Parts: sequence; structure tokens; C-alpha cells
Amino acid sequence: MEEQEQVVNPAEKRYIPYEFKIPLDARKKRQIHRIDPSVNFTNRTDSYQCIGENATRQKILKVVAQPFTYKIQFCPYE
Repeated sequence: MEEQEQVVNPAEKRYIPYEFKIPLDARKKRQIHRIDPSVNFTNRTDSYQCIGENATRQKILKVVAQPFTYKIQFCPYE
């Protein structure tokens, strides 16, 4: 995430792939989707597995700030 802060031209920003979990709750799912519409949700037995591929640092910080997000991991696919 620190790499993004060093980029001067916003068009050159690198997006950060990440994943995390939230409880199986439709309201929480909608709340995350409002923050980052690119997140894909997969139902698990007790939670949603959430995968985001085109997040900026600001979006990730908003997601992390939610009290119900957990097991957040960054996924360097390069």
C-alpha cells in the first residue's frame, strides 16, 4: 500500500488485490459493496469470503475500519 503513496500521477496507481471475511449478513454485505463495488462475495458456512481486485489504499482503509471485517490478507498476484 505504501507504493501507492509514492506514485505522483493518479492514472499510474497500482491497484491492490485483497481478501477478507465478513459475517453472513446482507446489510454488512451491502455496506462493503458501497465502499468497494468490485468486491466479489462467496458464501461460506458462517461468513462471506470477500475478494477485491481493484482497490485503492483509501478503499482498503475504509473496509478495514469496519468492525465486522476480519482475516484481511493482501494478495500480490504479480
